[in-house]
Amino acid sequence: MITKIHKYTTGHNAGKTISYIVDGEGKVVAKECNECDKMIELTKFSPLKTGLFYHDVKCRPCKSECNGKIQKRKYDTNEEFREWKKNLYHDGKTDYWTIYLIDNFDGLGNHYVGQTQNLPYRLATHRFAGADTSYTLEMDRAPTQELAYEYEAEYHKRGYCGAKGCPKYKEMEERHKNK
Repeated sequence: MITKIHKYTTGHNAGKTISYIVDGEGKVVAKECNECDKMIELTKFSPLKTGLFYHDVKCRPCKSECNGKIQKRKYDTNEEFREWKKNLYHDGKTDYWTIYLIDNFDGLGNHYVGQTQNLPYRLATHRFAGADTSYTLEMDRAPTQELAYEYEAEYHKRGYCGAKGCPKYKEMEERHKNK
């Protein structure tokens, strides 16, 4: 077994050196972890498709510890999270209601019409649910929620989908039941 040293020349590890051990056939059998600086056998590193020796720079225990720190919730209690989410919504609210259209929201060519006081937040909830919001139009504005509901209802009567389903689908289901 021979211990060798590699010096990184590019990337975020540029200038850093790493020690590794090769067997008699020239295969790397162990290397130094970038986090804990211990010499560890190569099987204790996650495999990668690229990079030095095609294995992660951190050993699995160090990687999982690091990921645990990153994935720790920003808000430890549900109450703090709800307060943060409420503030996020209220910070983007406008003094009017927006009636909006999402073109081809389901990938089947259907249009979705809805209304909200905070369009960016509402579109984010649509994206989270899997809708494609890349083509969105602001159809109308209303000073009150009641008026916004009326405007939205008019669009639904014309056949646009909404939160309670798609009028086109409801008509098709009714026709199918009556056959």
